[in-house]
Amino acid sequence: MENPANGHIHSFWKIPDKWDSKDGKDKKLAVGLIADVHSGDTYIPLRVHDTDRFPPLFEPDQIDPVPEELFPVNTSLNLLDLKEGSGRNEELFKYILVLQGQLGLSKETIIRILDNTNQYVFSDPLDQNEFDTITREEAFDNPVFFRGKTFLHNVFGNYLISQNHIVKIDGKIHIYLEGTYNHDLNQIERMMQKVIPTLTDAKRKETLKYLTVMCEDATPAPPTMY
Repeated sequence: MENPANGHIHSFWKIPDKWDSKDGKDKKLAVGLIADVHSGDTYIPLRVHDTDRFPPLFEPDQIDPVPEELFPVNTSLNLLDLKEGSGRNEELFKYILVLQGQLGLSKETIIRILDNTNQYVFSDPLDQNEFDTITREEAFDNPVFFRGKTFLHNVFGNYLISQNHIVKIDGKIHIYLEGTYNHDLNQIERMMQKVIPTLTDAKRKETLKYLTVMCEDATPAPPTMY
């Protein structure tokens, strides 16, 4: 809904399972916009000083989850201010680490977000060659799983889920290996060690607990009959 007094847009979304953000004003969003975020028992006046702030109230049949583009991020970078000649390409390249480190997004999701930033946020968009250079394969080689000395088990867990087809079947986490889903916790821990060789046993167990809570439920396919 649009507030006719100032043209600001108010949108309504369902909080997704992976939402880990607090309410607040002037939050920077992943796509580069700035927004106030309100959830829970928040009241927004529809009429102030005898003036309607919004069109007549409507109730949608279904409310979509918040897209990753609108997830809040903590960064000093202002995407709205980036223009050609302002070091924009280098800043966007570094911004990939922000999206990986804070939100644990997959490469495909990050490229989609940056493409939307380029098309709808930048006043002068990058050409396709520049965009492809910024989002080249090497840009995603170094995901960030620590903030200082703090291990970001949620970021690491989200990364494992998105990159390794980890799901929950019958309440237990499974990993997709050699064409089938297996409940093999040792294999999952070995996979963790490949990504972070110095990861301690305590941090692996912390990540396993996170996976158990956050993995989506999946139904295994019925056996093939011959």
